Amino acid sequence: MKTKGQFILMNVTEFAEWLAAYKCTRTIKLIQQHHTFMPDYSCFKKDNHFSMLEGMKAYHRSRGFTDIAQNITIFPDGIVAICRPISIAPAGIKGANANGICIENVGNFDIGRDRMTDAQKDAIVQVTALLCKKFNLVPSVNSIVYHHWYDCNTGKRTDGYSGACKSCPGLNFFGGNAIEFAESIFIPMIKDTIG
Repeated sequence: MKTKGQFILMNVTEFAEWLAAYKCTRTIKLIQQHHTFMPDYSCFKKDNHFSMLEGMKAYHRSRGFTDIAQNITIFPDGIVAICRPISIAPAGIKGANANGICIENVGNFDIGRDRMTDAQKDAIVQVTALLCKKFNLVPSVNSIVYHHWYDCNTGKRTDGYSGACKSCPGLNFFGGNAIEFAESIFIPMIKDTIG
């Protein structure tokens, strides 16, 4: 485990221990999945986790946020970073932040862009499963949500069928960003991990 300023870097085993001891002061009902889009894999140099986090924080603050938007960042090497404290709501999805935890997965997972590493895939599944267990969430498309499913202007959930929707967490995120892919691929992986 390494720390720098507000950021804590750890592997998944360390994250599990950290999360077990963490006392959250707000109700959690949603786990948001995102991709950074930029920075993407070309920006990751295997030892620049902290500088990437500082860059994201600076960019988010330049957009008027009080801090880095996400609570958690997961890197291509499977390293997990605690960013904004989990007890503070993220600035991840308009309409879904108050009771949400925002996970930013470093990379651009649109078709033809970054191919997710096995280490990152495993970390995303493990971290999501650990959060579900911690906050007593039954894995479903109602507790684990994709940015794509919300209209960016209104904050209304449209499941990506209407409104101004980003592709986030990517058109190729665990098969795709549509509800059908979450239900058939991603959610079952979370359930299998929980056991």
